[in-house]
Amino acid sequence: MASKSHLVGLKFEWNSNERVIDDFDFQLLDNLQPHPNIRFLTINGFRGNRFPSWLLGQNSLKHLTALRLIYCTNVEEISFFYESVPSCKLLYLCGLNNLKEMPHLHPNLTTLVIQMVPLLTYFSENDLKEERKQFMLEAVNQITEYVKLRCDQQLPESFEDSIRRDLQLTKLRLKATPEICMTSSKCENLYPDVAKIDPRNKDYTCDRLMDAWNMCMLWHIETMLSKIEESKLILPPSLTKLWILSCSITTYALSASIQCLVSLSELWLCEIHTITSLPSEEALCDLKNLRSFWVERCYLLSSLGGIRALTSLTEFKLEYCLNLNSSNGQLPSSLETLKFKECACVDAILDQSDLPLLRVLVVEEYLNVGCFREKHDKRVLHVGRAPCLKELTIIGWKGSLEGLNSLTSLNKLEVIPHRSFSTGNCSIQNVSVEVYNPLLLKQLSDETISSTEILSIVSFEGESINDEVFLSFTSLKCLVLEDCNITHLPVHLKDLTSLRGLYLNCPKLSEVEYLPKNLHSLLIKNNPTLAKKFHCHNDGSYQVVGDEGNTYLTFPTEGQTMPGPFQPIQQASTSQSAQQVAANPLEGLTRRFLRLLSN
Repeated sequence: MASKSHLVGLKFEWNSNERVIDDFDFQLLDNLQPHPNIRFLTINGFRGNRFPSWLLGQNSLKHLTALRLIYCTNVEEISFFYESVPSCKLLYLCGLNNLKEMPHLHPNLTTLVIQMVPLLTYFSENDLKEERKQFMLEAVNQITEYVKLRCDQQLPESFEDSIRRDLQLTKLRLKATPEICMTSSKCENLYPDVAKIDPRNKDYTCDRLMDAWNMCMLWHIETMLSKIEESKLILPPSLTKLWILSCSITTYALSASIQCLVSLSELWLCEIHTITSLPSEEALCDLKNLRSFWVERCYLLSSLGGIRALTSLTEFKLEYCLNLNSSNGQLPSSLETLKFKECACVDAILDQSDLPLLRVLVVEEYLNVGCFREKHDKRVLHVGRAPCLKELTIIGWKGSLEGLNSLTSLNKLEVIPHRSFSTGNCSIQNVSVEVYNPLLLKQLSDETISSTEILSIVSFEGESINDEVFLSFTSLKCLVLEDCNITHLPVHLKDLTSLRGLYLNCPKLSEVEYLPKNLHSLLIKNNPTLAKKFHCHNDGSYQVVGDEGNTYLTFPTEGQTMPGPFQPIQQASTSQSAQQVAANPLEGLTRRFLRLLSN
């Protein structure tokens, strides 16, 4: 291996099911010394408790630019990093269960990822105050009870996965350093219950899982903040990307660590349950190059701190910040993309912020966490402070929506109760609107209505749609009625002269009337009654394919035998029997229909 100078990168990977015999992993890796010119190195699943000699010498891999250490679960230190790989620009650490401290990081490093390293703990003296600990403990209890109340017996999948990771990390901390269990009487009392928790138990109900998470978080906070000496994460100013995921760093420790990162352009904080606020304005004011900032599943986060000081920030994402309040909620005016998912006080934060450059806004709710602090459902989401919005997505919002009429540049609008149907990635040239209530269409600006080419109405519970709703959609090419309870189509549908495709998933619809004369394609799903009518009463004016529940029809226009937006439905050929076509007549029909959306 050492003679292969042409090798640019190497990846050593062990199967997690292989049995470790004595020091086999170490001996194997020690005998696979690469050429010193290697630039990329990944070690994944290594079971030894120390790295090989060829990785420990001074300048041993002086040309290495990227080092990834993944699930090297028995390694306790990586002090070789500073001297052995002086040119390294990327350091990725994931699943190092026994790593207790970070190595000294040299000034060439530009990308640092720390993920699921449970024994790394960083905090400052300010975090050790009793009132801060009490705030965190109370927040854990409140979140536990609220989620149990809202979720009934099932958690959202991504949320449950995150909770189980928290349980697993706590168990790893418990196993690696059992002595910390006795640092206080509260820790000692919690220990028996925490030790019994099984993170992989799929039989845990929602309540049981949240109770287990509650115990683990209380134990972790008690043990971490019962220490005496502070611990600092020292980072080089050369960093441009920093990801900290599923690790323990407190509010003040985070502020102290990042305030010198003047070159930082991307920051991602995920599953850090020991921060209650984002860094202050003082800590953020020198981060002039920060463009992207993502904060995900930081459940105890209550304040956005000094985020408005990030005057160059263009993308900000908040996900599952259940404890968030509206204090210090003013966002920087430089934002172009803003995404919220399961965050409290979204409406209040938007009310405080002027966003003249914002192009994309996404708000998703399933747990209705917006009511975590307000304790009521009477919320109003104002979008008028972002007049340049091009894409607006609102999913599961329980309050009202205002300001749509001021959005004259909209290319895409989704206002739906849940994501059950997607029109795919439509071209930005196609203005698309997707709503659950047709009355929302009246709030749109005249510019948006007249330029909309794709309109989707999803999960509408009413039996009829107001006939006048469609009158102003003069450019509409495709109409989708998905999972709607309507019993008849609007009369003014026939006046949509530009309509080329109609998608109907309306089980209660008994007749298809008032079709526009220029309609090219019609797709009917989950309606055997309608399907049967079209199959049995075909007078030759259309071509039909499908079965008793789903039907696809095409209407030839003058001079055509098949409509323009679709490829012809191929008939049986020498390589494809008629039986094969008949066996699955609807294969790809929905995909073909959706192809219309981007034409």
